[in-house]
Amino acid sequence: MSAHQQSSLRLLAPAALVVFAIVFLIVIVGSLGGDDNSSPAERPTSSSVRQRDRAQTRDRSQTTRRRGRPRFYVVRAGDNLALIATKTGVTLEQLTALNPSLDPQGLVTGQRVRLRETGTGATGASGATGPQGGAEQ
Repeated sequence: MSAHQQSSLRLLAPAALVVFAIVFLIVIVGSLGGDDNSSPAERPTSSSVRQRDRAQTRDRSQTTRRRGRPRFYVVRAGDNLALIATKTGVTLEQLTALNPSLDPQGLVTGQRVRLRETGTGATGASGATGPQGGAEQ
């Protein structure tokens, strides 16, 4: 090989690396743009669709809970009793009274915390026809 061919080949590798870096940056910046002007050929990934669906389901369930007072709260990761009280609008005193066996330091994800009495009147658990009311006379 001649000296001229050898020097031009040595310049080709760094030039190819620069071109690759530019193309790589264009692809990354284009994917992070988040423009709503995406073409129909660009489809979201299955993981982003799952995340969006979970968020919509969570929003719907929270909206449903606000309309009618729920009886239970399901503990999520990072929850504590004060946070649950804030989220649900139930005081700490009410939570501890409704859940006497609840260990505030030992909350487990998925655990159910009672937010209100389950029954009222004669048909409820504390009513006259409940398990204790009918046995004593």
